Amino acid sequence: MLLKRQYDIPVGWEPQRAPDGMLTNPLPVQSLSLKHTGTHPEQNFSRRLVETGLIEGWVSMSQGTLVVHTDEEDLKYTIVRMPGIYCCHCAAKLDDDATGASGRAHMHTMHADTASPDTTNPAGFRQTHAYECVLDAEQHATWQVGTGEKVRLPYRKAR
Repeated sequence: MLLKRQYDIPVGWEPQRAPDGMLTNPLPVQSLSLKHTGTHPEQNFSRRLVETGLIEGWVSMSQGTLVVHTDEEDLKYTIVRMPGIYCCHCAAKLDDDATGASGRAHMHTMHADTASPDTTNPAGFRQTHAYECVLDAEQHATWQVGTGEKVRLPYRKAR
């Protein structure tokens, strides 16, 4: 997915920075411009991106749907999985606890003596930090990157 934030720049605005270089007077986002939705309808949104979008008004959530509001169209994503801890056997959402106690209790009660179906998560449960979503099929067909088309990714300086 490629979105471009459009900022509302007031007349005479000058950036002000803290000693560490962070911007202390960020510009408000006026809108988002949609370039494409990528090559697949599946999209993971980080908690930080969703929270920022909710605060700035270009994301909304309701009844299992995450909507990204763009100038071109509101993109409707079905939320498949929210951030949290999930069972690899039955996909049940488990209590979020940093110690893993709820995951171990669920494994002992519901899936005792059964190997995890996910070899990357041998304990039988996994944690996701993203909103795992799927874009509406018609919208993805309209806005996806065309086959054979080169996708120009933003340059990121190596650290």
